[in-house]
Amino acid sequence: MLSFRILLGINIVFLFTGILSDGLFAQGACSIVGELVNSETNQPVPYCAIQIEDGISGSMSNESGMFKITAPCAKHVKLVFSSLSFEELDTIIFVNREERIFIKLKPTSLSLPDIKVIANVNSDLYSSYKIKQTAIQHIQPSGLSDLLQLLPGNLIEEPDLSQPNYISIRQVDSDNNTAIGTSIVIDGIPISDDGNMQQPYGTDISISQNTSTANGLDLRQFSTDEIESVEVITGIPSAKYGDLTSGVVVIQRKEGVSPLEVRAKTDINNKLLAIGKGIALPKKGGVLNIGFDYLNYVSDPRNSLNNYQRITSSLRHKRKFIIDNKTLTTKIGVSLINTLDKEKEDPEINSGVNDLFNSDYKKISASLQAAYYANSKWLDKLAFNFSASQTQDKIVRDKFIALNGPTPQPISTTEGVSKGIYLPSQYQADLQIEGKPVDVFVNIEFSKKLYTKGMSHLLNLGGSYTSVKNNGKGETYDSSRPPFVGTLTGRPRDFRSIPALQKMFYYAEDKIMLALGNWEFTNQIGVRSNQLINLSEDYSIKGKIYIDPRLNLNIKLPEIKWINNGLNIWVGAGYGNHTKLPMSYLMYTYPVYIDIIELNYFSQNPDLRTLYTRTYIMDRTNYALKPSRNKKKELSLRIEWNNFKLKSTVFHERSTSGYSSNDNYYALIYNKYDASSVSSEGLTEPPGLNEFTFEKDTGFYYIDIDNNAALVDKKGVEYSIEFPKINPLKTNISINGAWFKTEYGTSELVQSRPSVILNNEEYPYVGVYNIGGLKKGQFNSNVRFDTHIPLLRLIYTINAQLIWYSDYERTYRLEHPVFYFDKKGQQYPYLEGDEQDYVLRHLNRSYSSIFYQKQTIPFSMDLHMKMTKEIGDRIKIAFYVNRFLGYYTPYTSNNGKYYQRSTNSAFGPQSPYFGAEIKYKIK
Repeated sequence: MLSFRILLGINIVFLFTGILSDGLFAQGACSIVGELVNSETNQPVPYCAIQIEDGISGSMSNESGMFKITAPCAKHVKLVFSSLSFEELDTIIFVNREERIFIKLKPTSLSLPDIKVIANVNSDLYSSYKIKQTAIQHIQPSGLSDLLQLLPGNLIEEPDLSQPNYISIRQVDSDNNTAIGTSIVIDGIPISDDGNMQQPYGTDISISQNTSTANGLDLRQFSTDEIESVEVITGIPSAKYGDLTSGVVVIQRKEGVSPLEVRAKTDINNKLLAIGKGIALPKKGGVLNIGFDYLNYVSDPRNSLNNYQRITSSLRHKRKFIIDNKTLTTKIGVSLINTLDKEKEDPEINSGVNDLFNSDYKKISASLQAAYYANSKWLDKLAFNFSASQTQDKIVRDKFIALNGPTPQPISTTEGVSKGIYLPSQYQADLQIEGKPVDVFVNIEFSKKLYTKGMSHLLNLGGSYTSVKNNGKGETYDSSRPPFVGTLTGRPRDFRSIPALQKMFYYAEDKIMLALGNWEFTNQIGVRSNQLINLSEDYSIKGKIYIDPRLNLNIKLPEIKWINNGLNIWVGAGYGNHTKLPMSYLMYTYPVYIDIIELNYFSQNPDLRTLYTRTYIMDRTNYALKPSRNKKKELSLRIEWNNFKLKSTVFHERSTSGYSSNDNYYALIYNKYDASSVSSEGLTEPPGLNEFTFEKDTGFYYIDIDNNAALVDKKGVEYSIEFPKINPLKTNISINGAWFKTEYGTSELVQSRPSVILNNEEYPYVGVYNIGGLKKGQFNSNVRFDTHIPLLRLIYTINAQLIWYSDYERTYRLEHPVFYFDKKGQQYPYLEGDEQDYVLRHLNRSYSSIFYQKQTIPFSMDLHMKMTKEIGDRIKIAFYVNRFLGYYTPYTSNNGKYYQRSTNSAFGPQSPYFGAEIKYKIK
């Protein structure tokens, strides 16, 4: 692949070519005045967004459908018209004076001749796919994760809202760092989860499986009914997008006038109701969009005690002002999200025991956006974005604790020796975790377009600031009835004591377009800085700035005439660094309390019992923690000929500094008191600690420390193909898919201690190992047959999901430790022959030859169907069936086990899944 230096050299050549050819200058401005009408009724189309493709000039039609927009003189410009309930239209005109145009927009309908329900390739510069409104409606989604199934390489799956949904990009399976490193941007505002602290230090499956702390954004909370389009950038994004390592999901919500729409959906697990409307306000008051959505998900229809509910609503106002012949557009929005995730055991079948998990998430957001189109000598566009949100995230965990008799329980919150208590053999524990993050985002961007002979420069300069402060009460519970019992525990923690996490970003970018004869070059070079501020001197990243250079190059070759049609070819290359700064949960970690029982004097007489523990408070914070960083490279090829389209991208991404945690062992000293040295005869009160004999002892104890050890290496080829329409069958055939090779591992050695007892003592050494990793591969294709019959206002899709093969293999790991250490911290190399030593042999790990063999799972196929039908102009019905037919090749695993892979068997498919919906418009 092209290196960073080669791409940088090409950019420098571009820049100086432009400067030397008469230098840079601002183009003279001309006006385009136009009128927009409905192609069927000839009525005006108010509040339609009009944009010149470069993104610098923009406008909005007034209540009479009239608009005016500024464009460079003596240039061909591409105008894009987008309005709710109308098909997006783009047209190219030559501007040489004040141009007047008349535009007819077609209402969105399945009666139109050309309807696309696939993810469209959205950019020549970088890998990007756009999912528009028609495709969104045809998918019949319950949440954002459903839309991402259209991306090359992704597989069709029914929604599982019983636990958080995370995004995966360009990989087999998924991992936390990809989800953490994917930015979701809604109407120009990035959504942050940096203040999420809801995961306590303790083991509880209900909490760990249902909270998204340090795992990425939970896609379940994003409703789709108010979404106009979704762009997913899997390649190297513009420098204006940051605090990410994997990709960007850009969501544009609906703007404009639209009738009242009511959508109701049902499937095996889901019930959904959504309402939306766009209202033109009187007296040039702009347009107001209103949306509401309610979803109820039950993982098992036979058990309504475990369910997930979501309520979202939003108000969004857009208005245009004319100030001294300059255009100012403003957007004001308020959004509310409320989700309730509940698991409960039925007391009638659980012996009357109350076992409950309840997560109540509420978030209210407000935003203000303004774009001023100055079109002056030094500035074309000034954009300002501001948002603030308040989240209230409350977890209630009531659980029944059953112990093997009275159990010692330390309760000290300070280090040293202290008295403990005895827990009853059974009790009810009540845990509450309250988080209240307040997020603030501010961004300002300056844009200017400059020209030279044959070349244009689109310059963007900007800066962003984010802040999050958690004002929640944190963990609260009765220490005498703790939810977690053991040597390693936490204590109640108040989130209000945690400092605000503040980040600062700056970026600069130049998009260069150059025409040399019939060759067209488009090049984007940008740089972005990333910095955490407001840190104490303890952190090694204090004051450090992390720089992300990003380059994208695209070349359009001269058109070739072939069989009476023009063959167009584009080739592209990209390189970029990407940085995700740490979240609050990683920067301000839970302290761990290691409680060592020094004396447990247990008597049948409760009045004589006494318990003493030594408490060590271990700071888990890794003050050397760095940002997670990812390096991306890609090469692309795009071909278009006679309505045949092909786009293929070869990519390689590698991150060796992702966020993970490993166990670290510490040797801690304590006194081991002999409880038998004091007789209970004649005692009337608990004996004092000084009455017992003791000896010094040292034990190994571990805590997990967050680090930058996660390794994620992604290689692959993405492809999408569109064939010319088969007119007699009214069918479009398209194929997309990918070959992925993904490696997961760790870039650091890990510590482990055998759980064996030698001579009635714990094992005296800790081994330090290279544990290797796991490589996974997959090659899949989705073959779609989209049949659209305009006369019947119907479209139906048959999708053949073909997984040609998938495989996995473990990378080599040493069976013996690299070295080991004792309780004094002394390190020793593991030498040849140590595996025969009576003590040291326990450090050796043996694996069979099957352990390293690659396991390949052969071909499988699933057929899926979707149908959408309009009944008049008001009613639309749709249904889908996933896996109505399939074939799954049997295979034998490396250990000799035969898998038939019949329906609902292990490693096999699931039963068909189906759903239906109806949408009604009230005009």
